[in-house]
Amino acid sequence: MKILKKLIFLIVGFVVGFFFMLYLRNSNPSLVEITFSNESSLVLSKIVVHDYKLGNNYLIENLKPNDSALINIYVNGEIGFNIISVFENGDTLFSGGYAESGYKDIYAVKNDSIIYKHKNY
Repeated sequence: MKILKKLIFLIVGFVVGFFFMLYLRNSNPSLVEITFSNESSLVLSKIVVHDYKLGNNYLIENLKPNDSALINIYVNGEIGFNIISVFENGDTLFSGGYAESGYKDIYAVKNDSIIYKHKNY
């Protein structure tokens, strides 16, 4: 009987601890910072970042050459995302990325590509 009580106590403790960990993980989103720098010779009319996990779109508009802009994404754990860059002349570039809570990434938009430049935790 003592063993059964200890086993039940252990199982209940495990279940409570597991759900408490899930609660903390989901109630404490961390920041992901993504900086985009326009290293092209054209104005970027827009950059759209679509994250797979939350389904949100983040928009940067009218980014001039040699300028940069930052987007902040609050996420629990990790995210994957698409990047769509549209130049003022209509040309479009596509890329993607991955980040985890706490990442500070930099992407450079060139005339013909989007380059991942830096990761800082």
